[in-house]
Amino acid sequence: VSMTDALHHLALKQLEGRGESIAEGKATLREVIEARRELQGNRHPDTLVAVGRYITVLQREGKYAEAEPLCREVEATSRELLGGMHETTLTAANNLVSNALAQRRQCEVEDLAEETVAACRSGYGERHALTLVALGNYAACLLSRGAIAEAEPFVVGELQASREIRGPDHAETLMSLDTLIDCLA
Repeated sequence: VSMTDALHHLALKQLEGRGESIAEGKATLREVIEARRELQGNRHPDTLVAVGRYITVLQREGKYAEAEPLCREVEATSRELLGGMHETTLTAANNLVSNALAQRRQCEVEDLAEETVAACRSGYGERHALTLVALGNYAACLLSRGAIAEAEPFVVGELQASREIRGPDHAETLMSLDTLIDCLA
């Protein structure tokens, strides 16, 4: 295990904590990204994964504007290097769509959200975590423009799969249930 890999694992453990541990994890993850960029380059898959994890941290903090250029960079580079069906590319696409949704810019990413659902279903099946995120993102795009009937099967599919995979009391499952209730109201 390389030093960079060890730091990456440490950052992930710190990010699972609370308070200072999360701040330390974010700082460690930035160090990992800098080291990976220096040693492996900006376009190496391990660098892209580390930046993707940093994007998730920024999104959790509500720093969508800061995450935006990173989302675009990782998605485009992953697509170019790894192809449109690779897990890193699909994760990056989901991050980009989620980021735009959080900024109420759904129209910009609806096509990408739809493509991501198709790719996730084709490559990973209906019950994969990437597919669930893609289904939720695409449903949110549809709902944002009032296409409730069109969104409903995506919401129902995501809810059913989430119950099976994550359990009925998982936060993501409960959010899916709330979305379905909004559809039916």
